[in-house]
Amino acid sequence: MKKIMQDTLFSIRSKKHHKNNFISYYSRLGISRYLNFSYGCFLLIFFLKIFMPDNSGIAADNNKKKVLILNSYHQGYKWSDDIVSSIQNKMNSYHISFEFYIEYMDTKRVHVDGYLEQLYKIYKIKYRQQKFDIIICSDNNAYDFLIKYHNELFPKTPIVFCGITLTEETANKHDELFTGVIEKLDVLPTIELIKKFHPHTRFIYIVTDNTTSGVAQRKEVELQVKNIRDLEFIYLDGRYLTTEEMLEQIKNLPDNAVLIPITWLRDRTGESLEYKEYYPLICKTSPVPVYGFGDIFLGMGIIGGKLSSGAQQGKLAAKIAGQILNGKKPSALPIITDNQNRHMFDYYQMRRYNISLSDIPANSIIINKSFSFFSRHKGVIWLSITIILMLALIIAVLSVNIISRQKTERALRESQERYKTLVETAPESVILMDLENIILFASQHTSELHGFKTSEEMVNNNFLKYIQTDDRKDARQKLYEIKNTGTVRNLEYRFIRKNGSLFDGELNASTVYNADNHPIAIIAIVRDITERKHTEEQIKASLQEKVVLLKEIHHRVKNNMQIICSLLSLQEKHIPDKKSLKVFQETKSRVLAMALIHEKLYQSQNLAKINFYDYTKSLTNDMHRSYLGKPNMILFTIEGQDLYLDINKAIPCGLIINELVTNSIKYGFPDSDQGEVIIRLSSKNGENCICVQDSGIGLPEDLNFKTSGTFGFQMVNALVAQLDGKINIESGQGTKISIFFP
Repeated sequence: MKKIMQDTLFSIRSKKHHKNNFISYYSRLGISRYLNFSYGCFLLIFFLKIFMPDNSGIAADNNKKKVLILNSYHQGYKWSDDIVSSIQNKMNSYHISFEFYIEYMDTKRVHVDGYLEQLYKIYKIKYRQQKFDIIICSDNNAYDFLIKYHNELFPKTPIVFCGITLTEETANKHDELFTGVIEKLDVLPTIELIKKFHPHTRFIYIVTDNTTSGVAQRKEVELQVKNIRDLEFIYLDGRYLTTEEMLEQIKNLPDNAVLIPITWLRDRTGESLEYKEYYPLICKTSPVPVYGFGDIFLGMGIIGGKLSSGAQQGKLAAKIAGQILNGKKPSALPIITDNQNRHMFDYYQMRRYNISLSDIPANSIIINKSFSFFSRHKGVIWLSITIILMLALIIAVLSVNIISRQKTERALRESQERYKTLVETAPESVILMDLENIILFASQHTSELHGFKTSEEMVNNNFLKYIQTDDRKDARQKLYEIKNTGTVRNLEYRFIRKNGSLFDGELNASTVYNADNHPIAIIAIVRDITERKHTEEQIKASLQEKVVLLKEIHHRVKNNMQIICSLLSLQEKHIPDKKSLKVFQETKSRVLAMALIHEKLYQSQNLAKINFYDYTKSLTNDMHRSYLGKPNMILFTIEGQDLYLDINKAIPCGLIINELVTNSIKYGFPDSDQGEVIIRLSSKNGENCICVQDSGIGLPEDLNFKTSGTFGFQMVNALVAQLDGKINIESGQGTKISIFFP
């Protein structure tokens, strides 16, 4: 491990030394580079003309759609990289084969006169025999470039733009071949957050540079905040300030201020800066809270805000491009102005300024959310222990005091013993492997778990060798991804013992980093979960048995109620008294209503609830066929939505509908056998409603529904009380009874 760390450190230092030499050389060139720029471009065009092969005789792949992605900025700038990656991912999801051409104009770092004209000449030669199916451009410089040179470089080719800030000067410059996505800064929502989190704020300082996008974004901010009266907006403008002057002003901001740096890639001297350098520097210098408008700066020191996303811009642009490639004209696709910015926050900065998670908007994206110190820095902790031991050894060797050296060596041995004891007594298997999954160290418990006598038998073997073949591909992929993600958790695989038997294991692994934050090893912990898996299988089997039993109970209850109904039907034939017969029929109807509940539960996949809308349809169909012997004279209508009720509510509701519909049929149409009964089901804001309405003669004026002596009304009142509900009655031309319950 020591050798790996040394090699890694040497490599990193070599790269840094090379980079510093390059920067020093680049600086010595100074302005002379730009004076010779035109001459260099001329030579480039000359050599391209002579040596570029003629591809006219090469057959093109007619099945591939050719897409040019033209970026205003440079590769490595996260905003541009997010846009390109998002475009490619989205378009590759279409069932079309694409060939991508990607150009970076580098206009944030190169801004000399004549630069765009030279780019035009280069592109004219480079793409003179190339025809694109569509062009996607990102940000204002690429958009302005295509506005000017589109007809000459790429005539009749559709253009989809994204990431641009439209101003009054550029809003109507494009023709019917242009459409796309506008990058909108959500200034006002972010200002509202500042007022909420920092109510003492009176000044908001805005940092913008002198780039095309910086100037356009300042204008957009000024437009959105022009009606705000309780805050004063002060602009630190790169057109008038150097980087040093801007930082000096930030250092002296008052306590009642908030800072919002939009962009600072170029100051008034023309010096170009990388956002990864200037943004952390601004946030570190600022004595007051810092917010932003773009997600590329999240994690660099800003608290957050409602942030725009390059990935979202690219995704929307790719979606529009797909519609155009499917035959739609650009002029028929409206420009997207709502690009779905999201509230995003850095949990570290929230804690710094005492902002509670409960105060931020719902569905916000949060990075750096609190984890335990050990789980978050496990790799650094293990690496730190190793470095401490190495330093202790070096101190001992260099010490001139023999007694002190002996004490240090003794302390080192004791520390090693504690470390060994900690690892060897751990109840889980502990394995250290290199980045190629070769085992460097295995604890004694690891060898016992896999059936080896000593851990040395596993060292220098590939860790994947001890994972069952069917799981090996997934494990290899997860261990490869850990180099980027840093950790994997709770992966369940089948592991192999020395004798070939298998056991179920749970794998947790983390990357070990060196001092330069480069991965050097992987530490894995494997826990035997065979007994737990066996217990889970038993629980699943038990649950399945209970489901079958519950279905059988519902089935038998329904059958028993059907038998009761059949007995009542047999008894009806021996009852000469019509009044008593009527009581028997109503009782049978109520039993059938309850039996239908159990039938629906038996047939449902969810044994806890039934679809009451389907139940009501079945119930009214049965009533439609049985009452009056004239099913076509009474029209039943069911309106509303799916309403799911458990059995404790479904049975009372079924009986209520049965009573109310029966009452409408029996008493609502005395002079005519024709009429309509409407049943409405609804649920809103946690309150359910069942409404039964008929077109009959209505209720008698002197009838008090709640105190009526009839058994049917008494039962409805009792059932509504059981539901903790309430009744609303409307009577006139027809009767409308509504039952509300939670």
